[in-house]
Amino acid sequence: MRVLPLLITKGVRLTTKPCEMVSRLLFVSLWLLAGNGQAALKIHSCSVTAPPNLVFVTNLVSGLTTATSFNVSCNTIGHGTSDSFTVGLSAGYSGTTSQREMKNGTDTLTYNLYKDPQYTQVWGTAGSELMTISIGGDLLNQAYTIYGQIDPTAANLDAPSGNYSDATIVLTISY
Repeated sequence: MRVLPLLITKGVRLTTKPCEMVSRLLFVSLWLLAGNGQAALKIHSCSVTAPPNLVFVTNLVSGLTTATSFNVSCNTIGHGTSDSFTVGLSAGYSGTTSQREMKNGTDTLTYNLYKDPQYTQVWGTAGSELMTISIGGDLLNQAYTIYGQIDPTAANLDAPSGNYSDATIVLTISY
């Protein structure tokens, strides 16, 4: 009877017979394939369609809110329950997502971008301001909405009319 060389696993020495070794390797292979040690589901790649400009109507009294949307497609590899990606929106001119600004020369309007139609969850670039999306497999052209609201302050409502704009808001997907 021939004994195979020692198999060292986490500091434990095992001496096995050839048929026992094949049996153990088969068990480990089946265990991995059964999902106990399988490669987790991972997002391999994602693409996004650029959202159209977010346009507020010219009458600030009735046009304080608006929305636009973008689509995301992702390819996944592996198996498992889910993986997630995050979507962030940059700050623009103001440099902060807590209070964005649109400018027309020296005049400004304060506004913000939100993840929800109730305008309570600011959409930004870090932590809870990111939108986190879990997926259980490939994603094809899933639409997501960006909600915009001009702050209903006296300064905004009394601002001179004109074309106000922000710097380019960058949409970033991380996975």
